[in-house]
Amino acid sequence: MRVVDRGPYYDKRRTFFIEDNFGWYVDIHQWTKLAADAGTSVAHVGDGVPPHVLLTTGATDENECMLRSTNESFLFASDKPLFGEARIQYAEANTDDANVFFGFIDAAGANLLVDAGAGPKTTASGVGIFKVDGGTVWKCWSSKSTTQTTTASTKTAGGTAYQVLAVEAQPVNSTELMCYFLVDGEQLVDTNGKPISQLVTFASATEMHFVPCYVKAGGANSETPKISNAFASQLR
Repeated sequence: MRVVDRGPYYDKRRTFFIEDNFGWYVDIHQWTKLAADAGTSVAHVGDGVPPHVLLTTGATDENECMLRSTNESFLFASDKPLFGEARIQYAEANTDDANVFFGFIDAAGANLLVDAGAGPKTTASGVGIFKVDGGTVWKCWSSKSTTQTTTASTKTAGGTAYQVLAVEAQPVNSTELMCYFLVDGEQLVDTNGKPISQLVTFASATEMHFVPCYVKAGGANSETPKISNAFASQLR
């Protein structure tokens, strides 16, 4: 019996993915915005190189905004590798005040990052890279319900140049997966120089949104991250 040639695009056909270079953007299509606080906005900037989505918190402490996938289309699961990447740029409005998150998380909404630089919400399914008010480096985070792991990296967060943030979750058996964290193609390392990876036991995990960027002001200055590319994929 002849074995059917699956061809070079077999794995691609078996993969669900979102990819956007933001040549255009309409709210509640592929993406949904959070911009409920007075003075906040999530706006498409089509003219310029590159086109991007601009998040603006307004100059009010704890104001927040976000761009996330409209649907919760991703899930920690056996034999279903997960990957997300976004090209973002932000420069601190005041030294170290910004709170910024990228990654996957369930029920992505207000207070994804808790007030006063407290980090991600304490109950969630998720994996991401974030930075808090009072800090200057990216931190790596993974969670299933209230079991959470956070590891500080040595990589400076933000600046005048774009950074490409990426997370990967690879199942290692039927109940666990290993999470990896990268910036500009390099795996983040901890303060001892060890590459950061985090093991998650994912039984009863919850479906997740993909969040290219969430931002919360940590003071009376407006934070203004840009997103110029976003990509997320998972094996069906």
